[in-house]
Amino acid sequence: MGEALEFFKTLLGGKFYPRPFQLEPIKYLYSGQPVVLSAPTGSGKTWAGIFPFLYAKVKNKIFADKLFYVLPLRTLTRSIFSEISEKIDELNLDLKVTIQMGEQMDDPFFEGDIIITTIDQLLSNYIGASLSTSIGQSNIPPGAYLGAYFVFDEIHAVPREAMPTILDMVRRLKDYSRFLLMTATIPTTVLDEVVERIEGEKIFVSNEQIISEKWVTCTNLTRRKLYWNDQELNVDKIIDLHMKQEGKRRTIVIINRVDKAQHFYLKIKALFKQLNLKDEIFLLHSRFLPEDRKNIEQQVIKLLGKNGNKNEHVIVIATQVIEVGVDISARVLISELAPANSLIQRSGRCARFPNETGEVYIFDLPKKANGKLDTSPYFNQDRELVYKTKEYLKELKTFKMTLHKELEMVDIIHREIDLQRIRKVPSTKAKQNVNKSLVAGEYNFIPQLVRDIPNTSLIIHDHPSNLDMELIPERFSIRTSTLRRYLDSCNDFNGKVWGYSFQEEMNESQWVKITNLDDISKYPLVCIHPDIVLYHGEIGLIFRDEIDSNIVLNDQQPYVASYILDKPRGYHRQFSYHKEKYIEHIKSVREIFNQEKKRIHIGLTYFAKEFKIPTGELEKVIEMAIAFHDVGKLNEEIVTKFWNWQKIRRGEVCQEFLAHTDYDPTNVEDFLEWKKQKRIPHAIESAYITLPMVEKKLALITDDEDLSQILTKAIFTAIARHHNSYTSSLKRDGKLHQKAKSTLVKTLTKLGFKNIELQVNDSWNRGYNFSKYFIYPSEEKGWLWYWFVVRCVRLVDQYSQFINTEKEVSKWH
Repeated sequence: MGEALEFFKTLLGGKFYPRPFQLEPIKYLYSGQPVVLSAPTGSGKTWAGIFPFLYAKVKNKIFADKLFYVLPLRTLTRSIFSEISEKIDELNLDLKVTIQMGEQMDDPFFEGDIIITTIDQLLSNYIGASLSTSIGQSNIPPGAYLGAYFVFDEIHAVPREAMPTILDMVRRLKDYSRFLLMTATIPTTVLDEVVERIEGEKIFVSNEQIISEKWVTCTNLTRRKLYWNDQELNVDKIIDLHMKQEGKRRTIVIINRVDKAQHFYLKIKALFKQLNLKDEIFLLHSRFLPEDRKNIEQQVIKLLGKNGNKNEHVIVIATQVIEVGVDISARVLISELAPANSLIQRSGRCARFPNETGEVYIFDLPKKANGKLDTSPYFNQDRELVYKTKEYLKELKTFKMTLHKELEMVDIIHREIDLQRIRKVPSTKAKQNVNKSLVAGEYNFIPQLVRDIPNTSLIIHDHPSNLDMELIPERFSIRTSTLRRYLDSCNDFNGKVWGYSFQEEMNESQWVKITNLDDISKYPLVCIHPDIVLYHGEIGLIFRDEIDSNIVLNDQQPYVASYILDKPRGYHRQFSYHKEKYIEHIKSVREIFNQEKKRIHIGLTYFAKEFKIPTGELEKVIEMAIAFHDVGKLNEEIVTKFWNWQKIRRGEVCQEFLAHTDYDPTNVEDFLEWKKQKRIPHAIESAYITLPMVEKKLALITDDEDLSQILTKAIFTAIARHHNSYTSSLKRDGKLHQKAKSTLVKTLTKLGFKNIELQVNDSWNRGYNFSKYFIYPSEEKGWLWYWFVVRCVRLVDQYSQFINTEKEVSKWH
C-alpha cells in the first residue's frame, strides 16, 4: 500500500497524503467488486474515484481499458475535464481525456482513454437509443463499456428514472467492467438498497470520522446558518440582502427556472447601473454556448473561488447548474425553495472555504392561478419533496447547518420517497425494460429509463440545409417540453422549425420541416430560425417573446450557429472513396485491428475469464468477424455494379473483386450518378454466407455447446449489423459470384488462417427468416460479446476509409 499512498500523494500535488477512505475503494475494485462510496462534499471523492484507474495504468495492472467519469449535470463536465487533463499532463501519462455531452459532442463513439460524460449520454447508449450517434450507429458506443471502469459521481442528483437503469447496468456488466458509485447526500436506507442491488461494498464516511480526523476542509458547518422566508423571492429582496453585507458584498442567488434567472439578472443589472454601483454581476445557467459559459465560470471562480480576488463586490444569478461541482463560495446564498438534497447542495456554495461564515436564505415559491405552488421544474414526486421541505423549514425557521443537521434533513424528507422510487422498479423489471429498449432502438424509451424530461439539441440557423453537419454546428440542449411550450406560444413557427433526419443505410441526411409540435420529440436535433430565438453571450438562449429583444441585442446582429470544427471527423461523413480491391481492404482492416487491439486487451481478458476461453482464441474470433464482414460484396449483383461504375465513371475495365469503387461526392457527375444507384446491401448477406465457418470455429474453442451457440449468434449479429444497428432481414435475393470462393480462400490464407475448409451458404432469398441466428439482449453474455465485437468491426472498417482516402490512421483513442 506504500506505493499507492505515494502515488496518491502526487495526485494531490505532493503536499498531502490521502485520507484513509480515499484509498479504501481499490481493495474492492481491484478484486472486481462494485463499490458505493458515501462521503461529504469537499472530502475528496473525485480523486478517490480517479486514483484506481491511473494507478493501474502506471503499474500495468489488469483493471480497465478506459475510465468513464459520469456526472448528472453538464455543467460539471468542463471543470472535471480541466482538472483531470491538467493532472494527466503533469504526470506525463499517454492518456487522452475527452468530453461527451449534448452540447459538446467531442467523443460520440467513446474513443478516449478518460471520458467525462453525462448520465444521459451514457445511459442512452446503454439502452440502444443513443443521443451521441444516430440510431443506426448506436451499437458502436456501448462496446466501449466492456473492460471499462465507471465512476458515477453525485448519484443523489441523477434523475429518478436513471437510478434503476444504472443499477441494471452494474448488474449486467460487473463481470466485464468495474464500478464506483459516489454520493454526498443520500438517505442511509437508499444507500443500503443500492449496495444490496449491485451486490457491492459500502464505504460510508461517518460523522465521527469527519469530526475527529478533520478531513473535510468545509466541515465546520456551524459557520453557516439557514433562514426560512415564507415570501416569494423578488429583485428587491435580493438587493436588500446583498447590500446589507458589511465589507465586500459576495452573493449567490439560485433560481429554479432559466427564464426567471434571466429576468432577475437584467433587472438587477439595470438597477446597479441606475444606482451607479460597480458590483460585478454574472448570470450562469444551462443555455449558454460552451465557450461563453466557460468564460463566465472562469470569471466567477476568479472572484469567488478558493484563491479568488476578495476585493470586489460580486453577485451571481444562477440556476441549479451551480448546485454541484462548482468550487466557489459566497457570504450570502439566496435560493428559491427546492427539494432538501438540492438545498443542501446549493448551500455548499456558501462559507465553503476555511475561516468563512455565511448565511443561507430560502424563499417560498410563487403560486399559480389555482393557488398551488409553482414548483417547476420539480414535478410528480419531486413536487412532494418540495412540499415536505417547506414544512420542515417552516417548523424550524432557522438553524445552524451542521453536518448532522443536513444528514437528518435529507433522511427525514427523502428517505421514504427516494426508497419508493428505487423499489418501484425492481431488478427484474429494470432488466425487462432495458431489454425492450435494446430490441426496439427508439428514443421514446428515454423518458422511462434515463430522464422523464427529455432534452432536444437545438441549432439556430435560417437555412439549415446549407449547414455542413460534419463540422458540427453549435448547439444548445433544452428540455423538449420547454421548447414545445415556447413554440406553442409563438405567433407563427411554420417554415421556421426543422428536424434533422439521418438515414444510415443510404448515408443520406435531410432537414425536415416540422409543422406539428408533436413531431419535435422524434428528432434529437432541431433547428429554429433566428426570427423565433436569439442568443447573447452574456444572457444565453432567449425566446423573443419572453424578453424584449431590443434590450438584449442593441446593435448586435442576430445569432446563427457557427461550426465547432474546422474539418470533418467522419462520424456521419459522406466518404470520398478510392478504388480498393477486396483483398486489400480486408488486409487493411486486419492490420488496423492488430495495431489497435491493445486498447481492448483488458476487456478481452475479462471475457476470456468469463467464457473460459483463452484470450488468443477470442482475439482470433474477432479477426474472423473482421475478415468476413464484407464477404457479401462478392455477391454477383454487387460485383457487376462495381465493375460497371468503374467503367462508366472512370473508363476502367476491372476483373478483380472490389471492396470500394472510386467516388468523389464533390464531383457533380459522380454525385448525380450515385444518387441514381440503388444501394445493394451486403452486411446480413456477409453474416449468412460465412455462418458455417463461424459455427465451426466456435465449436472448436469451447466444449460448452450452449456458449458456442450464443457466441456464434453474437458474431452473426455483429457482421449483419456492421452498417446498421437494427438490420434484421434481407432486402433481395442473391448469390455469390462464381469466382468468389477462390478469392475468399486466397484472402483468408493471406490473413494467416491456416487449413481452411471453406464452408459457405452461397445463395439466399429475401423470404428467409433469420431471427434464430440473431442474438438478443436477454441472452446477456452473448449480447455483451456482440457489443464488444461489432464495435471492433465498425471502427476498424471506418478507420480503413480514413487510410484509403486520407492516407492516415485515426487512432482508437
